[in-house]
Amino acid sequence: MSGMLQTPHLLLQPLTPDDAAQVLAYETRNHPLHAPHGPVRTAIHFTLKACAQRVAVQLEEVARGQACRWTLRLHTQPESIIGHIAVTSIQKGVRHAGILGYGLDHEHASQGLMTEAIATAIQYAFSALNLHRIEANHRPDNLASARVLAKLGFEREGLARQYIRLNGEWTDVVLNGLRNPAWREPLTLQVMDAPEAYLAPCAIIDFEHPAIAAKAAELRATHTDTLSLARASFEFVRDEIAHSWDARQGPVTLKASEVLLTGFGYCYAKSHLLAALLRANGIAAGLCYQRLSVGDSGVPYCLHGLNAVLLPEHGWYRCDPRGNKPGVNAVFKPPLEQLAFPIKEASEHDFAQIFGSPLPEVISALQAAPDIFWLHAHLPDVSPNSSLA
Repeated sequence: MSGMLQTPHLLLQPLTPDDAAQVLAYETRNHPLHAPHGPVRTAIHFTLKACAQRVAVQLEEVARGQACRWTLRLHTQPESIIGHIAVTSIQKGVRHAGILGYGLDHEHASQGLMTEAIATAIQYAFSALNLHRIEANHRPDNLASARVLAKLGFEREGLARQYIRLNGEWTDVVLNGLRNPAWREPLTLQVMDAPEAYLAPCAIIDFEHPAIAAKAAELRATHTDTLSLARASFEFVRDEIAHSWDARQGPVTLKASEVLLTGFGYCYAKSHLLAALLRANGIAAGLCYQRLSVGDSGVPYCLHGLNAVLLPEHGWYRCDPRGNKPGVNAVFKPPLEQLAFPIKEASEHDFAQIFGSPLPEVISALQAAPDIFWLHAHLPDVSPNSSLA
């Protein structure tokens, strides 16, 4: 699932099953205005049961990584849905593309709100999802959409004759596209150790510790398949273990058992715990790293720790349990990779290697740190020009 996004005036909140009643109210309220731009709707469409079923189908697409969907709400009225925005038909492989769709309550039109929302969704699709292209289509007479898309950099690419059946008639649509100038080639992950290394305990990924074994068994009791168990383990570490620097408290932890018992850990330590929980349940898991700017503005740089997990239907899949906060939204939705931090500049780096045990630089830094404040000033770093890269 995509996370909540914000603009100066709007909250873009991920669609949930609980939104069905409000979505229905929005659709009913705006039906007279939106009818010419949509398919013919019968009375059954405007029932709560039908709306809940549509929302459920849409959320299945989100769960499969085929879509991101948000409801739009004003900061001043967060309880009311005034619109929606989505990136659907998401494809990777040879395309890395998606289709933009949106709508806004007629009472809030001509205030720049749709432009705000679309710009934020585009930024998310290009940075978090690494899409290369977004398409957006509209009827030739929908001049408002044409203006908004042109303002945001979309190029008109053609006119598709009788492209879609709207309001009972085959309708032409204007085709628009926007390309991502910062698109980067997807990483080809490299397994660095023997297969058994990603299932075995070690001094730091100490999943034989009673506390780790008990937590792993608890997770396994309610999640019987590999995918759901891996997701539940990820979400436990992401959400229930505090990131030490976000919380500004807790000891410096290194071993997986220390992280679980104290409830605190830097990104490195949290990745050790997730690897331990997964391995304890027979799921191969490794450690990965990025090199990031500490302040998002050049030097200094540091390593950032995350995980890779071997999933039956997807192969090795990277996920980042460091913990979410405003501006950081890592989720587990294979095959789409959505990490906490996209690479933003030339000196930042995604390391392709999957390791069976932590890097020596990480171990040394955590062992040397007397407290989290010292560690923050002495975070481990590896040059992208080193042998690791």
